[in-house]
Amino acid sequence: MLPVLLPLFALLTAGNVFWWHQWREAAQRDNQGSGNVTTLLQSDTIVQATVVYRYDTIYQNITLVRRYGIGETTTSKLATQTNTSDIASDTPAAPQQSAAGIAPVTTEKEASKTQVNQEEKNAQGADNKQDIAKTNTEQDHTASHQPTSVDTASQITGTHVDSTLFAADSMAALQPVQQMIPKLSTPFFTIGRPRLNISAGWGNPLLEHKRSGYLLGAGLGADMEIMRNIRLGADVHYWNGALEADETEELLGVEIPNPGSDYKLKYWEAYQLPTVTYSFYLRYQIPLKKAWTSWFGLGTQGVTYLPYNIEFDFENQNNELEIYLPGQAITVTHWHGVTGMAGIEKQIGLHFSLGAEAWLLRHIGKKPGILDNQIGLKTRLYYRF
Repeated sequence: MLPVLLPLFALLTAGNVFWWHQWREAAQRDNQGSGNVTTLLQSDTIVQATVVYRYDTIYQNITLVRRYGIGETTTSKLATQTNTSDIASDTPAAPQQSAAGIAPVTTEKEASKTQVNQEEKNAQGADNKQDIAKTNTEQDHTASHQPTSVDTASQITGTHVDSTLFAADSMAALQPVQQMIPKLSTPFFTIGRPRLNISAGWGNPLLEHKRSGYLLGAGLGADMEIMRNIRLGADVHYWNGALEADETEELLGVEIPNPGSDYKLKYWEAYQLPTVTYSFYLRYQIPLKKAWTSWFGLGTQGVTYLPYNIEFDFENQNNELEIYLPGQAITVTHWHGVTGMAGIEKQIGLHFSLGAEAWLLRHIGKKPGILDNQIGLKTRLYYRF
């Protein structure tokens, strides 16, 4: 191959030398001509396009409805105004560069046409923004509606969502939906959680001819709420004490001895007065949000007098001689009277409450017993189930 390649290489070398010689002669002729040199510059018109981003704010109210049970519905309105920045996809896209890194050339006519199209799209976007604002205003005047089909998770977290997603069905998706919640009436009578209580009390019999006397007792009780702030309760108490008086009109179930016409009753005295009382009452709790809760009530009460010993002191009107005669009372059960109560309570634990009350017992019948008219105080410890 060497005899073929050597002539070809010689031919190429001769051609290059020839063209170099021609270029050299042309350059010398130009230098020898006039000294004015005209330089021609060719430039292209490059139009730079500016990308405009439009941001819209959409306000949405979300109503959450939660049901707790029959007759008890709680509706809480979560008025959250979420700011969602939607990047408009109808803005002109940025021009892509060619592989050589030079932007494509745009003529003056095409630039003006692009600007007119941009102004029309901006006007259309402003109209869409007004429609969305009108829809949001209607949502604010709506009592309750279900969440719309818009992705609320992206709105709450502030994620940028393309506004073209809302262009087609923005009006349909943001329309408020009325949800009819039936209004359930609260029953007049309700059954609340019952309570048990133990109590200790002090009583003072109100006898017209009393010299001295007192009562101490303890008992058990229970109550429950039957209406709003109204409780129905029942108590059973055992009382015991001492009493001394001048007259025997209130003594029931006692046979009074007769020492003779010369003797007159000076006083009688009982060192043991065992009685059992049982009462029913209604009480109203005053709805005040304080540490101590006040209440007042009204009830009725019955009593059973258990057998007890009694001593009579007679005095001779002639020689002033005193004699003591014993007596025995039998069991007597009768209606005690009407009770008025007022007290306070305080919660001292999850299930326990402590209370104190004052009470007044009055007998309305014609012939009261020795303990049918009283005043007293009680303390209670409540246990709530």
